[in-house]
Amino acid sequence: MLRNLAALYKQHLQTFMFIGIIGGALFGFLLPELSVQTALIGELFLRLLSLLVVPVIVLSMLAGVFNLKGSENIARIGLKAILYYATTTALAVVVGLTLVNIIQPGTGDSPNREKVLAEVITTDTMQEAKASFRLSDVARNIVPKNIFQAATEGNVLGLIFFTIFLGVALLQIKHPGVDAVMSSTSALFDGVLWMIEQILLLAPLGFFSLIASLVGEFVLEESLLQLGVDIGWYTLTVVSGLLVHALIILPVLASLFRVSPLSFAQAMFPALTTAFSTASSSATLPVTLDSLEHRAGVSNKIASFVAPLGATVNMDGTAIYEAVAVVFIANMLGVDLSGTQQLMIFLTATFSAIGAAGIPGAGLIMMVLVLHSVGLPADGIKLVVVVDRVLDMLRTSINVWGDSIGAAIIARTEEQR
Repeated sequence: MLRNLAALYKQHLQTFMFIGIIGGALFGFLLPELSVQTALIGELFLRLLSLLVVPVIVLSMLAGVFNLKGSENIARIGLKAILYYATTTALAVVVGLTLVNIIQPGTGDSPNREKVLAEVITTDTMQEAKASFRLSDVARNIVPKNIFQAATEGNVLGLIFFTIFLGVALLQIKHPGVDAVMSSTSALFDGVLWMIEQILLLAPLGFFSLIASLVGEFVLEESLLQLGVDIGWYTLTVVSGLLVHALIILPVLASLFRVSPLSFAQAMFPALTTAFSTASSSATLPVTLDSLEHRAGVSNKIASFVAPLGATVNMDGTAIYEAVAVVFIANMLGVDLSGTQQLMIFLTATFSAIGAAGIPGAGLIMMVLVLHSVGLPADGIKLVVVVDRVLDMLRTSINVWGDSIGAAIIARTEEQR
């Protein structure tokens, strides 16, 4: 009986997440004083997400580098894929940062907002975010003195640099233990993904607590309407960024390589709808491969390598979401981000999107990284989690769309279409 209930819960987890979000909002609105007392549950949920940040970055980056091992053809295709992924992800972050600076969600006039947020978000970390950043600090973060200190301080750029450097080094040396390291890395990464999936089983309860405590504080301070307006503008900004990237930037790239965006979208329709419904590019991978090979005409040689790699390291939608969300959270907290800090967001969002796991909710873990990179508190996630599930479905579709176009472009360059 319990096993059947657990299976039913896992099967309909997204539904329960929506219930948790809506239930938390209603609970916070109807019982604001009691809802504030539930904040500890949400804090523990965020701590579990933060716990896996370093393992996800290190293991996913190592796995990505190891995927490039193989013949000369695979190395060439892998280089093209990485170049495409880096380019589209960087463009996605630029789109997100451009729109969020134009629309400026979270900057509306609300005299009580910072007072309310001070009750639900750690103020010490907020003060750190207001410290000035210099361009030289970004360079120093990329090359840390101590990798363990970088991990402790949440220096994402330093972790990524060291991990990629180590992965490349292991591919260059001839040692009988290298294959064992690669195999162990794959096993550890699968293990961390399993841990993320188990943590996400707690998401309905965690979302309930986060939303209830946030809404409760705003109700007590009679500022709930302004919160709704701010989140509405934030949602509009993210959706606008996703649409610009999906309907303009990616189709233009496809057209440059003589791939028809409209006919290709029709061919990939099953994969895009599956991505939207599951909010998981990894779970969508079998459908993506089938659509690429049997509907879009991409050869198995290209599709079987590029699509799985893309599901692991190419997250255009996640990159847009992270860039917009971090600036929105800063605006809500009254933090004026400098140009250098926005450069840090660009770099961290680009690399962390590449390291994001292709499962529902993994973007929240990457969000913690980007927040830490500019000194903003992880508790700021409370401000965006209320609409995260809907946006997660949309951005996953964009992730898969970007992966698919990448496979088609690379196939065209390899003359395999």
